[in-house]
Amino acid sequence: MTTKLAKPRTNAPTENVSCESFTSLDMSFNQRRIYGAHSEAIRVSERCDIEVLSIAPELQSSTQSAVDFIKRKSFASEVSAVVMDSKGQVLSLAESTAGLGAKELPTASLFKLLTTAAALDDGYRPDTLISFHAFRERGYWDLGDRHLAKDLIDNDVMALDEALALSNNLVYAKVALSLCGGDRERAAQQLKAYADKFSISGEINGQNLPFAACGLSETYVSLVNAAALMSSIANGGLLVKPSVVQSVIDKNGELVFQRQHSGHQRVFNGAAAQEMMEMARKTTCCYGFSDLEAGTARGAFFDNFRPKLKGVSVSAKTGSISNKGQQVRWFVATPETWGRAEYGMSYPIQSGLSIAVCTLGAVVPYVAPNLGKAIIEKLLRGEGEFSLKVDQNDHFIFL
Repeated sequence: MTTKLAKPRTNAPTENVSCESFTSLDMSFNQRRIYGAHSEAIRVSERCDIEVLSIAPELQSSTQSAVDFIKRKSFASEVSAVVMDSKGQVLSLAESTAGLGAKELPTASLFKLLTTAAALDDGYRPDTLISFHAFRERGYWDLGDRHLAKDLIDNDVMALDEALALSNNLVYAKVALSLCGGDRERAAQQLKAYADKFSISGEINGQNLPFAACGLSETYVSLVNAAALMSSIANGGLLVKPSVVQSVIDKNGELVFQRQHSGHQRVFNGAAAQEMMEMARKTTCCYGFSDLEAGTARGAFFDNFRPKLKGVSVSAKTGSISNKGQQVRWFVATPETWGRAEYGMSYPIQSGLSIAVCTLGAVVPYVAPNLGKAIIEKLLRGEGEFSLKVDQNDHFIFL
């Protein structure tokens, strides 16, 4: 399809397109508009207007191929992945079902990022030690009413940053109950205020506070808003609302809509956001000499103690929860290059770029982090399609 260059109209609307305005994020498109060496993704609306998207066509195609592969090989019922830049522009949104990127799903342990922000506001530091009662050997962080009994004697201790890396529900429940001087209602209001900034829905109150703080109550977030949460941490605590449609050209070739960047919204304290970035790096690495000194996504990013991505650090959070008989698995991340990364980058890894992956029903371990790692490699290498295979242990390997 060929179109002529749009002529700007002086009265063209310039409102921001926020994720709340999307009823469906169907990102299917089969057309491109090419000016010189620049390629744009376009979509034709029901009114025959041309919508110019922020989607990077090659990245979109490769990510969609990886999502389709994961769905087949992991027996997942649904898989979706999004890449967002620091301006909130969605560069890629791959879905196994149209509209999945806008669907609200249980937050699971992603909510611990908000609890971490509240804890840092309350005076906690990453190395603050929290005592707790472990009913079983280390590595089992199940949380139930019996774990909250007042007569329990603490028998273990863990730093806040390690608890985030290991996603320790017992520690985060204790942290939540200590916020605002132990006032459960005020603490719940603080967490709810953070949740509202990212359109995270669900009831958070004094009664369910310790469970909500761990993502174990009924709180829900969309894939795109999960990416916005991670991006705001990487942006130093500043949130830019996600967008896909950058401009709209009518059938006469006139510009009828142009998105303009309207600034950031402060959602986290800047110093706290930097601390959260550093804490979240432990999720993807081995920082000790045992399995209990390695984050929940270390299998995707480390082979024993050798990093699989050289010259790149990844701050991330995983999440997993059963929802209506299906396992929901999350991976949100922001990569940073340091030193001399050994890749030819066509999509520069900039501050604030974020990735979110979600699978429903997948039974294969590390499936969400592995897909996230593959997307990061694609961003770094910027060439060709993903090369994927499954090893003898049913782990996905992206080459």
